[in-house]
Amino acid sequence: MRYHSFIKAVFLFTAIFALSTPVMAQYSGGDGSAANPWRIATPADLIAVGQNTTHYSHNFIMTADIDMTGSGSFATAVIAWDTDNGDNGFQGAPFTGVFDGDGWVIENLTIDDGGAGNDHLGLFGKTGSGAEIRSLRLESGSVTGDRFVGGLVGYNDGDITSCSATGAVSGDYGVGGLAGWNYTNGTLMRCAAAAAVTGDRYVGGLAGRNSLNGTITRCGAIGAVTGGVNSDNLGGLVGSNGTATLTSCYAFGAVTGGDYGVGGLAGYNDGTVTSCYATGAVTGTVNSFNLGGLVGWNYGTLTDCYATGTVTGENDAGGLVGENDGGTLTDCYAIGVVYVGVNSNNDDVGVVGIDGLVGFYESGTITSCYFLDRVGPDYAPGTPLTDAAMRLQASFVGFNFTNAWIIGNDQSYPYPMLRSFSDDCNINPVTENCSDGIDNDCDGLIDGADIDCSSFPPLDDDGDGIVYDECITNPEAEACSDGTGDGDDSPAGAIPLCGPGASAYGLAAMLMLGFCKTGMRRRWR
Repeated sequence: MRYHSFIKAVFLFTAIFALSTPVMAQYSGGDGSAANPWRIATPADLIAVGQNTTHYSHNFIMTADIDMTGSGSFATAVIAWDTDNGDNGFQGAPFTGVFDGDGWVIENLTIDDGGAGNDHLGLFGKTGSGAEIRSLRLESGSVTGDRFVGGLVGYNDGDITSCSATGAVSGDYGVGGLAGWNYTNGTLMRCAAAAAVTGDRYVGGLAGRNSLNGTITRCGAIGAVTGGVNSDNLGGLVGSNGTATLTSCYAFGAVTGGDYGVGGLAGYNDGTVTSCYATGAVTGTVNSFNLGGLVGWNYGTLTDCYATGTVTGENDAGGLVGENDGGTLTDCYAIGVVYVGVNSNNDDVGVVGIDGLVGFYESGTITSCYFLDRVGPDYAPGTPLTDAAMRLQASFVGFNFTNAWIIGNDQSYPYPMLRSFSDDCNINPVTENCSDGIDNDCDGLIDGADIDCSSFPPLDDDGDGIVYDECITNPEAEACSDGTGDGDDSPAGAIPLCGPGASAYGLAAMLMLGFCKTGMRRRWR
């Protein structure tokens, strides 16, 4: 009996070891706990995360850059893919754990469904409630699919912080440079995308759709957004912001195509947009309508926002909003010229170029909103201001220049700018003089302590190998008042220059995420 018991014990141990060893071997260390997360250092490690669905609630951390060039093309998401693409809903296991990129990069990831109509595509197909993805950068990626397609995640219900994606993303419905759909309390915080995004409906430079209490805060997009034939709801940042929130966000990319609902920031809005701006040109199709420099079709609230891009369309085109249907606009302005066709509702006779804030005013409230009176004729509503008047704080009656706006400190852009993207001196309007004992650029750092004067690599107080992000993501770790790291790349604070004397206004998120070469890079090592 003892012999048989011994044999059974040996057999049981061997079986357990055989089952557990392959799992351990698929990663580069760790046990999946918060204290000792699985370590991801190779393409095989990353692929194994997707294969081990029982680990989707675990903790992961990257420990090296990962180049996916030799891994071929994936037809589905790498992690948390949809198991039945014949249904618009998600079938499969969503990722609900923690994936910490720790500042490392995943590059050259290719996902292409080959025309099969697959949905929920990205590095992650779906991130569920409780999921956290942070400090992760994807570079030179390519994602092609049908519905819910994003550079990082197809469908997000979790929290994504300090992540970015570059490359190209294309699909049909719910297509975004970073996330296809941010949904049901999903959050994007301090994220950016520099991707060429192409799609047909709900297409955005950062997220295709932000809805049902989704929040996007301090995020930006700089890639071009292009709509297909009969496309709609296209935006430089999001295609649609539905009963959701955008705060302190920007979009730089041109938005082209779309029959209706085309905007420099959002194609459609019935949520809340605060302290946001867009600079890209907006161009619709030959029969397009509801095109705006900031929002194409607005039912919601816009506060402390502006747009600078040219708007071109057939009907209902405005420098800030294409059509305002019951929405509320407060303390906003636009400076872009609006070009409309001969059948435009903006003017009965049709004109080539007009000045205006809103293309078609159906209903709603507009308070303290202005537009640049440049080429004329002017199209109400809103208050026209000459170029000279636009440069004066006194012209913007109602604007809060204490907390929301700043004007006059950046000669490259003389009109009001948002404080949420600026410090009191508008993000280093001059380079620090490194020997006079004065904080010339108003970033809180003097002489040798200033990033403009320091030698690289910069130091990090907590020794985690990442500089300048500690005061944003780990305020308890970095000594945030000693001039070492501190938080110079905080979007709301002092931001180092990308080059001596360069104007850095509007580059907050890009600096933080490493788009500028002399600011924070992926790592100093």
